[in-house]
Amino acid sequence: MGCNQILLQKDIITKYRNYIICEHNINEENLGKKIRVINHNHENYKSIPANIDIYLNGEKKESLYDYEMNKLGKNIIIIGCKNKLKDINTLFASILTLKSLDVKHFDTSLVFNMKSLFFDSSTITELDLSYFKTNNVTDMSLMFKDCSNLKILNLSHFDTSKVTNMRSMFDGCCNLWNLNLGSFNTENVICMTSMFSLCSSLKFLIIKNFNTINCNDMKYMFYNCSSLLNLDLDSFNTQKVKNMKCMFCKCNSLVNLSIKNFNFKSINENYKDLKTIIDISKNGKDNNIKDMFDGINENCKIVFGS
Repeated sequence: MGCNQILLQKDIITKYRNYIICEHNINEENLGKKIRVINHNHENYKSIPANIDIYLNGEKKESLYDYEMNKLGKNIIIIGCKNKLKDINTLFASILTLKSLDVKHFDTSLVFNMKSLFFDSSTITELDLSYFKTNNVTDMSLMFKDCSNLKILNLSHFDTSKVTNMRSMFDGCCNLWNLNLGSFNTENVICMTSMFSLCSSLKFLIIKNFNTINCNDMKYMFYNCSSLLNLDLDSFNTQKVKNMKCMFCKCNSLVNLSIKNFNFKSINENYKDLKTIIDISKNGKDNNIKDMFDGINENCKIVFGS
C-alpha cells in the first residue's frame, strides 16, 4: 500500500500530511470494515494537497467536503504511514465533534513541530499522550490552547529537552483541574508567555522541577489561575526574564506563593525587595512588572528572597 495513495473499496478514508486518520488500523485483515473520517472543520483542509490521493468507493475525490463527515465515533485511532511526519502543526486543530483520541500507535519520533496541535478542539475531554515521542520537538506553543472541556491530560513521558517555545501551551484549558509536569525539562525554553493563562479550574499544578535559566518572557504565565491554592516556583531562575507583566494576576485563591529565588536583574537591578516590587507593580511605572500581583488573594503568603 503506497503512502501517497490509499484505495479502499466501500470504505471512507482520508489521509493528510502522510498520516491516515481513521477509526481502525489499516491492513489487509480489515479492509472490509467501515472507516469514518474526522471532520476538521477548518478552511485549510478544504483542498487536498497535490501529493495526496483520497478515494471513496474506488472513486477519487477532490475535496474533503465530498464526504459526509459529521457522524463520528468518540474514539479515533491515528495510524502512521511508512513516511514519518516531521510537522504536525494544527493536525487536530478545531475538531469540534471529537471527545477523545487513541494515539498510542501514532509515531511522533521525528516530529519537531507540535504547535497548535489540539488548538481549539473544545469537545475533547480526555487525552493520554504518554506514548508520544517528543525528543525532537522544539515548538509546543498553543498545543492545547482553548481545549476548554479538557479535564484529564497525561503527559507523563514527554521529553521536552529540545523545546524552546511553550507560549500559551495550556492557555484556556479552563476545565483542567490537575496537571503534573514533573517530568518536563524546560532548560531550553525561551518563552513561557501565558503558558497556564485562564486555567481557572486548575487546583494542582506540579512544576517544581522547572529550569527556567533561558526563559526571557513570563508575562501572563499564571493569569486567572483562580483555583490554584499553592504555587512552588523555587526552582525558577529568572535572571534572563525581561517581562513578568500580570504573571500572577487574578490568582485570587492563592494561599502560598514561593518565589524565593526570583531575580529581577534583567528588568531592573534595583528590584531587590518584595515591597518595592509590589509597589511598582501596582503603580504601573514599569510595564514589565505591571499588575504582576493584581487581584491576587490579599491573604496570600508570598515568600521572596533566601
